[in-house]
Amino acid sequence: MTIGVLAVCLTWLLWPESTELAESTELAESLDGGARLEEARRPAAEVASTQREPTFGASPGPARNGAPSREVVPNVPEPAAAEITDRAGRRFQVRWGESGLCGLGDARRVAQRHALLGTFIALDAAGTTVRHDPHVDPVVLREVLSVLGTVQSPSQSPIRRVFGRELDRLSPPEVYVYRDVQQMLDVSCVNRAAIGYYDGAIHLSGDPRHGIETLKQTVVHEYVHHVLIGLGVKVPMWLHEGLAMKLAGENWWVDPSLGLVAWLRDQHLPFEAMTGAFPHTADEKFALAAYYQSLAMLEFLWERQGDDGVAALVRALARGELDAKEAFSSTGVSGDALEQAWREFLARRYRERDEPMQRLHEAAARNRQ
Repeated sequence: MTIGVLAVCLTWLLWPESTELAESTELAESLDGGARLEEARRPAAEVASTQREPTFGASPGPARNGAPSREVVPNVPEPAAAEITDRAGRRFQVRWGESGLCGLGDARRVAQRHALLGTFIALDAAGTTVRHDPHVDPVVLREVLSVLGTVQSPSQSPIRRVFGRELDRLSPPEVYVYRDVQQMLDVSCVNRAAIGYYDGAIHLSGDPRHGIETLKQTVVHEYVHHVLIGLGVKVPMWLHEGLAMKLAGENWWVDPSLGLVAWLRDQHLPFEAMTGAFPHTADEKFALAAYYQSLAMLEFLWERQGDDGVAALVRALARGELDAKEAFSSTGVSGDALEQAWREFLARRYRERDEPMQRLHEAAARNRQ
């Protein structure tokens, strides 16, 4: 599969100043100064779950739910001021539960979505209902059902390391399987690089060209969102995306051509902004950085506190004992000490081109073939 690479300047990722978007202004400043994020790649034969990677001196890559293939997008135009304002708002509008993750002004798309889903075939299995386009490959449906069963298994699910018995009191989500990515994107408001999303139900592309492994990762990734929402944890978003990526076993970010590893070692999005940053409906360039940094923040916490510490954090957030904005400071360090600990962690954990990362990259490449 031929992959085209397009790097675009992040200097146009600026947000308007307002009290509502104060965090977005700070975030924009952190992305300026010569840093570059490549246009997010679209899946043609595979994606975060979740899904990507950037360079800020090199080139970024995939986005949530996997590692999608890229399309060459020539001459990306400078966005109009109104479009910049809209993008800024979408980055910080957490839309859990809204149909297709669409907001006000998207009523037409929501209506189209309702009409399309009315044509899907219902299949009751794995304790829930799976609805699918009539053209979805039966092999894909079998894999979706298999993953749903595994996630709920008391002995096999990696999700239980974090959620434990809490998993048993939640009903499994409904699942909608589309025949391909475009059909899913046409009736939703998620970023153009996604192959799956969660809005109270799991929605995913059933195109077999994504690969079975990516399909499995996407189901697990979106299931993690379902569990967190079911427990009452809507934010922080870095915890949502970090846990979803880690428990799904995503490794698209190791691709050296994406440049995410090099970028994060030199700079990062403000930790406080990662509480409400919502990459699902943001543009792909922002999503790349947000997904990858979320994973790194989660693993920073995991390294310092282990399984029990992460599980305790989820419980504290679910019970309202901890404010979401304070979640990352629960690592026990703050200020300059946090920045120093963060840099040391990245140097240990995410070496850009060491042999373990190269082996992961090669394995990911084989899985996409």
